[in-house]
Amino acid sequence: MELVSIFPLTEFYSTNCFVEFMGFLSSREALVNLLWRSPEWLWSEGNISLIHKVINKITVIIGGPPIDSLDYEDELVMLNGINQKLKVIQNRVNERF
Repeated sequence: MELVSIFPLTEFYSTNCFVEFMGFLSSREALVNLLWRSPEWLWSEGNISLIHKVINKITVIIGGPPIDSLDYEDELVMLNGINQKLKVIQNRVNERF
């Protein structure tokens, strides 16, 4: 996850890389760590088509088997919040273009 920290959130290419990273990560913890800042990624008309991959990945994590963690419920709330924010971003970008 240290690699992700070198990509600026304000760059178009970073969003593309983050979406690609999702495919390489296998642990739930690593995915959640990557996805929690996804509403801050640069979403524009050039890459908004990728947002559905992020929304789908979050939906899969939410619908997956529960984890044995004291923070599980908090994580679900956070992931649902992220999903809602991404859907708002998707609608806003699509309305502009």
